[in-house]
Amino acid sequence: MTDATGFRQVVRVTLLYEDAITAPTIKEVPLVTTSTWIEMVVLFVVLVTASYGRKKYSITRRFLIPIAVLSYFAFKYIKGIPTNGNNLIALIAFILMGAILGVIWSILTKIVQDDGGIYLHLGMGGVAVLLFAFLMRIIPIEWMTHHGLQTMHFAIKHEISIPNIIAPSFIFLTATMVLVRSVAIIIRVRLLSRNLMEYQK
Repeated sequence: MTDATGFRQVVRVTLLYEDAITAPTIKEVPLVTTSTWIEMVVLFVVLVTASYGRKKYSITRRFLIPIAVLSYFAFKYIKGIPTNGNNLIALIAFILMGAILGVIWSILTKIVQDDGGIYLHLGMGGVAVLLFAFLMRIIPIEWMTHHGLQTMHFAIKHEISIPNIIAPSFIFLTATMVLVRSVAIIIRVRLLSRNLMEYQK
């Protein structure tokens, strides 16, 4: 049985949906502000700068700085994550995608010992992984901004609160990708150091 409040909510959503269908035009409302676009570019540059090329292995500079930047984005955008409908399923899907990209990113990172130190080397393949991750955010947002009716129809049909779940989803995707790559590299470095110590005995 549906109470009065629930009934009013259903009627309101239905009316909004019908109004959107019958409306001759729908105003395009950006899902991302200019400042957010700038922050996204900054995050991309930070991740590329911290990982691309030949870098001396350092947990502080190579891992903690990107994690600190991601923490800022998490604090700013991860608020009031909706748990109704299929929002959690969508969030988990993004986390799994981030884990897969993190594994690929770590595989593309070469670890070598040279001049008594351990170095990480990441080529354009690693940058391509980062670019793919950010295009996964940019392209859907731009499409949804210019296709409001289709976006609303998709959201209602699949019970996803797109305006409230989209930012946390991409933050979780990027954070998972960075964490998986960081943990994988730390493990690989320790295994390399252990093998070298055994070889020298």
